[in-house]
Amino acid sequence: MNTHYKYLTSIAMLFVALLLFANITAEKLVQFGWFVMPASIIIYPLLYIIGSIITEVYGHKEAAIITVTATAINLLMAIIFLIVIQLPSAGIYHHQTAFAMVLGSTPRIVIASIVSFWCGEMSNIFIAATLKRKGHFPLRLRAIVANSTGLLVDCIIFIFIAFSNLSWRNILIVSGSYFLFKVIYELILISFMRYPIQFLTLNEIHPTKDVDMLKRVKQHD
Repeated sequence: MNTHYKYLTSIAMLFVALLLFANITAEKLVQFGWFVMPASIIIYPLLYIIGSIITEVYGHKEAAIITVTATAINLLMAIIFLIVIQLPSAGIYHHQTAFAMVLGSTPRIVIASIVSFWCGEMSNIFIAATLKRKGHFPLRLRAIVANSTGLLVDCIIFIFIAFSNLSWRNILIVSGSYFLFKVIYELILISFMRYPIQFLTLNEIHPTKDVDMLKRVKQHD
């Protein structure tokens, strides 16, 4: 990862932290009216927006490196949880069952997340980079198409692996709810996406080398 950028390290750390939070909170199913979905619904769309911003400003290579790193750290977290659960509890500690119940499911969630997020984020990055290379697609359209495709791939794979104990009917309900709310959330976030892209383009990229890119960002507001 290029260390000459001022903000890329902080953005990468935020990306990794959000993915950790998402995998820990995904075990809980929440309900809004008829819609049932993992609590991580409040986090995952942010990851795709950040992934798109990284791709737009820093490029496909940097986005892929950050995604691989985040995946590896999440796998490490799952391994640590499994080890800690197996350690003998102190006699004065009476919450081992609850501890194991909550964090014991995290490895399964992490595996589901790694497979689904990897497939979804790689789809997102590939489509965003491909549309950007073609040059005639506005930023907002690129973001919507790339993010929606990534979300669809992510939702189907994640729910199928993480909640395989559910009936097919419930899997379809949760998957559909998850995808619908993610897309709505994404569309709202995409409306504001141009601001961090403009800021980062102005403050990270050398103007003599990337004037054309900055002009394209401003034109696609």
